[in-house]
Amino acid sequence: LHASLSDSLLSALVEAAASVGIGSLRVVMLATRVARAAAALDGVDAVDQHHAALAAQLVLVPNASPFERDKH
Repeated sequence: LHASLSDSLLSALVEAAASVGIGSLRVVMLATRVARAAAALDGVDAVDQHHAALAAQLVLVPNASPFERDKH
């Protein structure tokens, strides 16, 4: 099952990454893969806000710059 990711959720992940000091698109791409995997595990064909938030917690937060991580 391949879950789709809307442009708005992709933009939200990119903006969230930038807000915590992540400049690497590689990290954002990993977050999109995690969001899609979470949706697939839920048995749905589209990523929702819950899946994107989970991906942000699992991928973006650990990769945030230390200064920005302390702010959030």
